[in-house]
Amino acid sequence: MVKAAKYGFALLLFWAMSPAWTMAPSEIIEKVDALMNPEARVMLRLTFKKNGRVDESYEMKTYARDNNQKVIVRFTAPASSIGNDLIMLDRNVWMYQQNAGRTLRVPANLAFGDTGFSYGDIVRLNLKDNYNATLASETDKEWVLDLTAKDRQSPYHRIQFTVAKGSFVPVKAVALSGAGQIIKTIEYKAIKNVNGRDKPTELFVTSPLSPDEESTMTYEAETPMVLAEQFFNRQNLALRLEEHQ
Repeated sequence: MVKAAKYGFALLLFWAMSPAWTMAPSEIIEKVDALMNPEARVMLRLTFKKNGRVDESYEMKTYARDNNQKVIVRFTAPASSIGNDLIMLDRNVWMYQQNAGRTLRVPANLAFGDTGFSYGDIVRLNLKDNYNATLASETDKEWVLDLTAKDRQSPYHRIQFTVAKGSFVPVKAVALSGAGQIIKTIEYKAIKNVNGRDKPTELFVTSPLSPDEESTMTYEAETPMVLAEQFFNRQNLALRLEEHQ
């Protein structure tokens, strides 16, 4: 009886002390999504460099809710982009063309300007809804997940995704084509404490297809807030009602 009790206690202690790698891959990416895509207003800056010189630069504020299933992106610079805003509704990305007064659907995998980011990256499509995850390998400190697109709406066919254990901070994402060719690498840098949690505040993109180019998305500020669902519709791209509340 004593031995059995000791064994049972030891088993409970083992499970209590087991590291986070016992989590399912789907749970890991859900944790990453929660860290990177909270319900908040986020100020972003995107720069694109070619041969070391800034070629394009954008500034934007975004509003997100429902695990990033609904996102509004308002451009604040350059002047030519102001008013040509984006909205994502249940994985569908739409752009408002201010001059034409119309809204067009945009493929999530379409390149955003000449930058290394896609429109799916700009609206920050969450991982859980877009990819099936399996564990490829792991170390004491990191998981390497194999993410496979659920359908053609996902920005990338496949991603090798490295995540830090314990913190669920993304480290690196290698996007691959259907043939297994590396399309681009996203490195997650500048870890800072944001609203009580450590997270990357810079996404640095390079591609072996364009070795003289680099793109950086910087998180300038993140303010927790839950924007009412009534603002997340295509008509509001032109009305901008959230700015008057």
